[in-house]
Amino acid sequence: MKSINQIFRSNPNLLNEPEVEELIEYIYELETQVMEHTTNSKYSREVDLEETIRDIFTSCKGILVEDEESQRFREIPPPNFREAIISLKGYIIDQCEYYKIRL
Repeated sequence: MKSINQIFRSNPNLLNEPEVEELIEYIYELETQVMEHTTNSKYSREVDLEETIRDIFTSCKGILVEDEESQRFREIPPPNFREAIISLKGYIIDQCEYYKIRL
């Protein structure tokens, strides 16, 4: 991308024209808005990803608690870890598709 000075290199006197000065200010404002939008988009994806990871972690902790309780009381059949892992895998795949994350 060319800088403003590169664009007006052949005729620097145009930089002093009021219309050109106004246009340059407008360009700087647009550049700022684009940078803010890019930054905000990046952070919102990070928040979504953090939430997804927190959901997975909470689910894993819950499964382990269920396993401990079932072993302690011997009343509840132990959880089916295979089904839990298959479910977790499906959840991760769905979230990756939704947020366009490539694994």
